Amino acid sequence: MYYNIEENKKINNNIEFRELFPNIVFPKILTDGIMEEYGYKKVIVNQVTSTLLTTVVDSEIEVIDGIPTINQSLVYKPIYECKEIALGTIKTKREESIIEPINNIQVSTLQDRENIQGSIDYFDILSQGKGVITWTMNDNTEQELSLEDLKDALDDYIIRKAQSFVEYQTKKQLIENATTAEEIESIIL
Repeated sequence: MYYNIEENKKINNNIEFRELFPNIVFPKILTDGIMEEYGYKKVIVNQVTSTLLTTVVDSEIEVIDGIPTINQSLVYKPIYECKEIALGTIKTKREESIIEPINNIQVSTLQDRENIQGSIDYFDILSQGKGVITWTMNDNTEQELSLEDLKDALDDYIIRKAQSFVEYQTKKQLIENATTAEEIESIIL
């Protein structure tokens, strides 16, 4: 985007610039320098990064020290929309935390947990009296695991899942009761 300070006029691209001067043959590539010779300076945008709950808003063009500038700011989305986004976010975090590996043992699917339980049930046969079995870990390495290691992984999974749901319910209630987007943002961070 380019701006002519004297005429208080903006243009969005080179095509619009060429249309302003139909009788002039410009080079194929228009540089900022050429544009400036004809009174159009490149607009500088002081950018901000939006969050899940905000939208970026551009200011009007201001001339600061001779440079046309747009300052961006953040505006929170409507409260109902913030609540919907926040509920989706905490639900996703809950699901992700539940399926994270435990001590590098994969527990994300029902089949993973059934494999662990089956190995616990038949541990004596599988370990052949050695007290350990070889297990393919989440990172695809092989590791020797004891019966206790497998039991601990399943127990930890059950506890973590229960804790994740309690945390979700607590945050869900806080989001439902929130009256500002700022409150909601602090809950999901």
